[in-house]
Amino acid sequence: MEGAGSAAYFGSFGKLLSDSKQWPFPGRLKRPATDSVNALLSFGYALLTNKVASAVQLVGFDHFVGYLYSSFYGHPALALDLVEEVRPIIVDSVVLTLLNDPHVQRK
Repeated sequence: MEGAGSAAYFGSFGKLLSDSKQWPFPGRLKRPATDSVNALLSFGYALLTNKVASAVQLVGFDHFVGYLYSSFYGHPALALDLVEEVRPIIVDSVVLTLLNDPHVQRK
């Protein structure tokens, strides 16, 4: 279900960009990000995850123990769980606002 929801969400994400020729979005590609939109999304998600991991540690929780994400060595599973809920609000909206600003041009 989560995969189908993600596919539908990112399948429509490119339609939210005002200039699809300047900012092509072939779909969500992560490792490596092959275009500017995916690079911005990945960068934003990494920044948000690090901030949340720091906050989780600050209150005394173990950010490596999560519920939605498996606990792999070195992955902040709890931080990833918490980020999942706010990614579209915090990162995706900033990326869309930035790329839809007519003053931002690709060189």
